[in-house]
Amino acid sequence: MGIQQQVVQKQISLRVLKQQFSTRYPWSKLSEVLIRLPDEIAGDSLPAYLDNWLAILDAEAEG
Repeated sequence: MGIQQQVVQKQISLRVLKQQFSTRYPWSKLSEVLIRLPDEIAGDSLPAYLDNWLAILDAEAEG
């Protein structure tokens, strides 16, 4: 008999982030990106999303 390992995939809610960011910064390209995302994402994909979001914010800051 083998031991079964259960992998639990954590979901992260983006609802509050999407609402608050798009309300506060409606002109930002990141608002457009966030609105198109699902309300929940897999926790292990968060670092990739953050990397992209920071790149968008950096591009906006540079002009």
